[in-house]
Amino acid sequence: ELITLSTPATVSNIPTCAGVEDYNSFGPRAAAKARRSIELCRSVVAIELLCASEAIEYQRPLRSGDGVERAHETIREVVPRLTADRSPAPDIRAIEDLIRTGRFR
Repeated sequence: ELITLSTPATVSNIPTCAGVEDYNSFGPRAAAKARRSIELCRSVVAIELLCASEAIEYQRPLRSGDGVERAHETIREVVPRLTADRSPAPDIRAIEDLIRTGRFR
């Protein structure tokens, strides 16, 4: 979906009157595509952070850098360590909310 969204909005130009072209603003369509792209990218980053948080647990007692440890702690505030099989969807949504609200600054 991200590949499709990355095409320019102007490639879908439409005729407006009997083949006589007028200027059409594709700003709203481009903005809608950008918004959806941001949502999808947020999901991808949330999945990456979830996987990274689990991987960090397997490297203990080793420690990561300060920024990575802070991010890990932030994630663990809303997502517990995986100790049994469960759907990752709620965990991904929780991390997406952390990203959306700027908790990783």
